[in-house]
Amino acid sequence: MWCFNCKIDQKLDQLILCKELGHDIDSEGLFTITNYDVNKMKETTEESKPKNPVTILAKFATPLMTKIIVSQSDNTRVFVVVKMNNHFETIELDKKNPKAYDWLRVTAFDTLKQMYSEETCGNAIGFLRAKALMKEESKRDEIHLRVAYVNGEIYYDLGRPDWKIIKITRDEITLIDYSKDTPMFIRTPKIAQQVEPNFRPEGNPLDEYVKICRMSNPELYKVHLISMFLAGMPMPAMGMRGHAGASKSTTSSLTKRIIDPSGIKNEDNLKSFPHGEDNFVTSLYSSYFSGFENISYIDVETSNMICRAITGGSFEKRAQYTNGDVYAISLMRKILINGVDFTISQSDLADRTIIYELERILEDHRKTDKFIEDAFQRLLPDLLGQIFLTLQKVLGTINEVEKQNRILPRMASFGIYGEAIYQALGHKQGKFLELYNDSIKKNLENLYDSNPIIPCLEYVLGDENERTIQAENLYKQITGFATSEGYTTSKLPKAPNGLHNWFMRSKTLLDDNNIKVTKEINKQSKAVSGFTPNATIYNIKRIVSTQTALDNELGL
Repeated sequence: MWCFNCKIDQKLDQLILCKELGHDIDSEGLFTITNYDVNKMKETTEESKPKNPVTILAKFATPLMTKIIVSQSDNTRVFVVVKMNNHFETIELDKKNPKAYDWLRVTAFDTLKQMYSEETCGNAIGFLRAKALMKEESKRDEIHLRVAYVNGEIYYDLGRPDWKIIKITRDEITLIDYSKDTPMFIRTPKIAQQVEPNFRPEGNPLDEYVKICRMSNPELYKVHLISMFLAGMPMPAMGMRGHAGASKSTTSSLTKRIIDPSGIKNEDNLKSFPHGEDNFVTSLYSSYFSGFENISYIDVETSNMICRAITGGSFEKRAQYTNGDVYAISLMRKILINGVDFTISQSDLADRTIIYELERILEDHRKTDKFIEDAFQRLLPDLLGQIFLTLQKVLGTINEVEKQNRILPRMASFGIYGEAIYQALGHKQGKFLELYNDSIKKNLENLYDSNPIIPCLEYVLGDENERTIQAENLYKQITGFATSEGYTTSKLPKAPNGLHNWFMRSKTLLDDNNIKVTKEINKQSKAVSGFTPNATIYNIKRIVSTQTALDNELGL
């Protein structure tokens, strides 16, 4: 029989219970259930069920996320743009991110007038993150720290509480609101607020600043400093080298405070070089520009890591230390290193670093830390204004500058933009590349001191472009030349049979200098070949590119 209270057809014991409870029972069987009644009952039943709070929060939050991006460089991370305190910000959808569930809890309470626990908010955030990662149509894009260079426009995050950012185009510089229409920025604990730039600077603050720092090669440094504001392209690392009392740490800290401050004090802006690749990646991830101090030795592994970070490379990271899952993370960062007497012994890093030799400051020229700090704080607004105005000029001339320069250094982007910056600072065309190439040559000279393979082989070749020589004779010529020229012989092979390994270890140097070395065993008689049978023979050859040969032929 139909029970109007329970809205269901009851039988047997359940019917007896309904009667005992005094429910309205259709004892005469006059009530007929229609499809309309069934659907209505389902709706009523669904409405009467308690709703899952995670479902409520997920549905509530979805329309509030005006932009959802899966990181292009780390596809395990999801970021969203949401409104907070009348402005937009970026938060990462992660259960471990306190800001994410704080936003959800407060926003839900303000709108729904309901208080949800951290666990409920965390579960809702975890669901939203999983949904974004699982959806094929989710947008993958670059997530920016501090600086973005997109579609010919430069954006700089001042780190202001209201999230206003600077936008630089070839026509103007404006302060705009952060929104879903701008490049996506994130902020880490290492992103400190920058001072407001003054776009009507007095005098030449760049010149005044390099004088305060007593910077060697000041014109190259000024270009290098400004180039660090160009995100998304490889720029050489800065190397500050000098003995105690040369103000390496102060100069390094001030450089970082101009580009990407991590705090208002010098000590907030430098860190020790981390041990291992995993820690290195973690250290780089939180800052656009990283300053590492007290570097004493750069081994092959460290050199390779720095090179990959400068040019943009992929690093492997473990998802959790409790399992073997790994994922790839891509990084391109701006880097500074300093130390007393560190040596760059790898050609890849030598080509990607500009070294500034800082001289020890004499006692009668020393300034107090307070004097330097006061002068820096006075200069910084004008300094930033001059830098941004220079970048605006660069955006207007870069296409023409690129047409002007056919022969570029290994770091081609720095060569082109460096020349544009140099011209924007009021210098003549073509001089910047000379400054830069001279700096790289000095690096290579230092590199040859630790591994003189190129001078040795140039000596063996002499005026010839190719020479075939027996191992014993080659070894004798190399060691004789290195000894007479004062090179460090401890880096040379100990015997002729060590030449092959030396050449293999130095392959990058050989490639960079267009020299090819091949090895074979002589299978002919001495009368035919001129070499001892079964002796090791090396062929040393200068490689002349097709383009170079054509240029020579055309007299270019």
